[in-house]
Amino acid sequence: MEGSQSRRPVSMLAAVRVVGIWKCGEYAALAAFVIIVPRMMGPALYGRLAALVSLMTLLVSTSGLGTGAIFGRFLPEYSATGDQLKARALFIQLFWTRAVLALFLSIGLMVFLPRLIPGLSSLSFAIAGLALLAGATAATCFQVFYGSKQFGKWSSQEPLTRATLLVLLLLLGGAHSLDRAIIAVALTNLVILGLGLFWSQDFFKTERAPIRWDTVWAHLRFGVTVFAGNLLLMTVWRLGETAIVMLSGSSSEAAFFNIANAAVMSANSLIILVFVMLIPVFTTLYVSGKQAAVEESMGRVLKLVTIAAFFAILAAYVAGPLVIERLLGQRFAAVGANLRVLVLGLPATALIALGAARGVILQCPGKTMITNGSALCTFIVAAFLLLPRMVSVGASIAVTLAMFTGAALACYIFELAPVMRIARFGRLVLVYAISFAVLTLLPAPILISGIFSAALFVGLLFGTGVLQIAEVRAFVHGLKVQPENLPQSKSMEAPADEASLL
Repeated sequence: MEGSQSRRPVSMLAAVRVVGIWKCGEYAALAAFVIIVPRMMGPALYGRLAALVSLMTLLVSTSGLGTGAIFGRFLPEYSATGDQLKARALFIQLFWTRAVLALFLSIGLMVFLPRLIPGLSSLSFAIAGLALLAGATAATCFQVFYGSKQFGKWSSQEPLTRATLLVLLLLLGGAHSLDRAIIAVALTNLVILGLGLFWSQDFFKTERAPIRWDTVWAHLRFGVTVFAGNLLLMTVWRLGETAIVMLSGSSSEAAFFNIANAAVMSANSLIILVFVMLIPVFTTLYVSGKQAAVEESMGRVLKLVTIAAFFAILAAYVAGPLVIERLLGQRFAAVGANLRVLVLGLPATALIALGAARGVILQCPGKTMITNGSALCTFIVAAFLLLPRMVSVGASIAVTLAMFTGAALACYIFELAPVMRIARFGRLVLVYAISFAVLTLLPAPILISGIFSAALFVGLLFGTGVLQIAEVRAFVHGLKVQPENLPQSKSMEAPADEASLL
């Protein structure tokens, strides 16, 4: 942990690549788990395990109280100023605070589980509580690497957890016994905790600043505010099915919305992940007095993400309905209509995520609660107006309108105009509109319209100067932050080049 700061450039393209590799591993492990375990356990037994794991995951997330955002904002600042003692103190404060909170949640889980899953032994309930405590504590050890820009270690927890759990379930016979399955969950979390403690051992060095509880509270207040803002946005995406059932009583329409929403939420999560990954890097620049460099980098990322969002929209319009019909059958054809509406909100997600990132960097996360809270209010009003007549499509429209409301407020509240000028966002929106009009209005088969629209979009990007060859080359070589331009100091972080990330 001690030592001179690496003078090699930090490649954000390398960071995105290594996180992408771990994400692929996570999806592969999830697919293997879903294919193997439910068949071996059967619907009833697997349903009980799924209920337990879902509840534990929710409680682990709740115990965090925005820990990731705290590390992402403050660790780069302490590293840039050479204050390793304060950085260690921050980790220790959050580690033990979260461990204590997780202990109380674990006791609550042991008390509640007999009602959720009756028939298990008291020992199994105690083991479940231990699993929750270990999982929450392990999460802190991995999240600290997000703040220190070691994105490979940060993003490894989930795929390693899924793969380890699958192996232990098979080895311990958990597929035939819920008691053994709970033991497998606990052992998995203990293994991941051991790995996290090993990787983060340097943060436990005895030489650190004294713990001051007023500082702990200031950090937690910041994290909880970020957590609450994110929860409001997640509610917009998760409330649709409930609103459909309550206002229309149609479970099939809720299914149509759910499938389309799950697909678009995956794209939304990737967009948000890009901006979340950049927070520690942007924070380092910001606290070093390089605000212009922060805005320049944000503008480039906003442009690239918005361009990528267009191709996601294009894919949803051209291939979405056909893929849905082939995979799910004609009964689910209405999913395509919902998908085509929901995917239109992807560019708005980019602006909301950019605003939230600025809120973390500038330490004003309360503004994110305003933007996301307004989005939620928009969804509720629009749902009441549209759902009775349009059912699932009405819910999809309500979600998309909510995203545009949140994006518009984010542009104003977070003063994104300079970043949007760098991204040439006005011209980008015009190119969007022209290409989308061609996609939907051209009297030709949808595949032909899609190819023509994509070609026109790319041509207009370069023709209007929104995108330039030099920018494409810069992206291919990676978005780089040169450490020699930052204050030289001892650093708590490992070199974040591609080799160290892997």
